Amino acid sequence: MLCETNRIDDGMLLELWNKGVLWDKLLGVHYLTLTSVQYSNEAGPGKWLQIDQELETRNGQTVGTCRPTGHSILVDVRFELPYDAQGANAEELQAKLQELSRLIEIGVSFRTFLSLILIV
Repeated sequence: MLCETNRIDDGMLLELWNKGVLWDKLLGVHYLTLTSVQYSNEAGPGKWLQIDQELETRNGQTVGTCRPTGHSILVDVRFELPYDAQGANAEELQAKLQELSRLIEIGVSFRTFLSLILIV
């Protein structure tokens, strides 16, 4: 599956369904924070994620899931670098994107981030 986003400070909800003849049944969900996703153009070994029964919300925003179902799902989630990024440029871009994700995760505002870039 491929998807695009402009908000890496948000998350993605993964749903596991059991396909039936007449009805489909939701087995569970997993909330994946996008700041935890690595940048790479190559497939990785994947990661097992626990599937839970319920969403956890705070102030109307999904922040996670709870109550394990006993199911797990193997996913390989990554942000791909632009097609024309090659060699040292790709490594430099990857390092900058990882740092941006880390700053977003710890709550640094975009304005503070821009001032940090201008200082460097």
